[in-house]
Amino acid sequence: MKISKFSLKYFVMMAIIIYPIGYFYFAPYLRSIYRYGKWVVIAYGILLMVKRVYNPSKIVSLIIALEVYLGIITIVRGGNISTWMNYALPNIAMAFLVDFGIKKKPKVAIKAVALIGMFHLLINNLLGYVSSNGMNWYWLGLRVRIASYAFPVIAVLMIALFYFKKSRKCKIIWLISFLVSLLASIQFFLKEQVATALVTLGAFVIYFLLFCFMEKLTSKFAPKAWCVEIVINIGIVFFGIQSKFAWLIEGILGKSLTFTGRTTIWNSAFGQAMEHCIFGSGIGTARVFNDNGVTYEHNQLLNMFYTGGLIALMLFLIILFISIKRVCDTKRSILNKIMASILLACSIEMITEHPFENALFISVLVIAYHSTWIHEILEDGNGDNKKCSENLLLQDKI
Repeated sequence: MKISKFSLKYFVMMAIIIYPIGYFYFAPYLRSIYRYGKWVVIAYGILLMVKRVYNPSKIVSLIIALEVYLGIITIVRGGNISTWMNYALPNIAMAFLVDFGIKKKPKVAIKAVALIGMFHLLINNLLGYVSSNGMNWYWLGLRVRIASYAFPVIAVLMIALFYFKKSRKCKIIWLISFLVSLLASIQFFLKEQVATALVTLGAFVIYFLLFCFMEKLTSKFAPKAWCVEIVINIGIVFFGIQSKFAWLIEGILGKSLTFTGRTTIWNSAFGQAMEHCIFGSGIGTARVFNDNGVTYEHNQLLNMFYTGGLIALMLFLIILFISIKRVCDTKRSILNKIMASILLACSIEMITEHPFENALFISVLVIAYHSTWIHEILEDGNGDNKKCSENLLLQDKI
């Protein structure tokens, strides 16, 4: 099978951006590739814009604006700019790369995210962990953050499974890829007892089945469900309403209402965040949030509020809302069911984790934003048609 120059170049750039956080403990020689590669990808995106052959979509511009704002605040507050770069640059590069790929060759973009992501999930399960400074590091990082890799990969593999119908053999390959990734993720979450990941996975399955059997719910129910999840998130973290869900947290999940000590972290982080509640405190400025020296907020909205204040929090919520709204505006399709389900599930994950710090979550936001275009092109079998480039590279059509 002949591989085009564009596909090869695209896969290489995507392999640089989807990097495993814990790689240094297993393959430290990859450090230079991952450290400088993201700069190359960003420079390539800037070059395309300067040459006027690519114009970023609104969702990409918003993501870049949020990351740049957090970078500026980090500098102003005397924070850790290196930490900011570790998270922001891959996010910016991923936003550009997925946006550009979808506009030019959607099939290549979907395949790159799916296959490279699946590769890392399998390697993560095979290598086990390395203990360092009292923590167990896996190929993809700390155990509680691996869900942020797994769920976007599973969702994108589902898109490939339902839309790439070139041959029966191709269909079987994608089915096997999806099942292997799903089972590998479940096996890891069960083995490591990652409760948040299991709850998120359960929510994803329930939402997807609900949207499949009741198609009208996708457009009517999804935006409302997202708003309810955000309100619950804010209620739990800022107002401690989790006692209302004791039947679920304690009765079904077998966890304490403190979310394994997270309420202490939230209370401390919120108190510190109020010192700069409008503009934020920047990244890497947190004093410890508990007696164990934790500086990780364990909540995505609180993380945004602490680092970037109300400005960053509102911008982040706008990005999420635009993505879910675009999915719901898509004509009924399997793609909008997948994307609505994963966005709603990840909103639940945000109660205790930070999916936005993983570049793969950025790919979900951009794919969701372009869901109408992707469905139309892939359904017609024109995923690599030049029509993509002609119609979208220079405009934000959808």
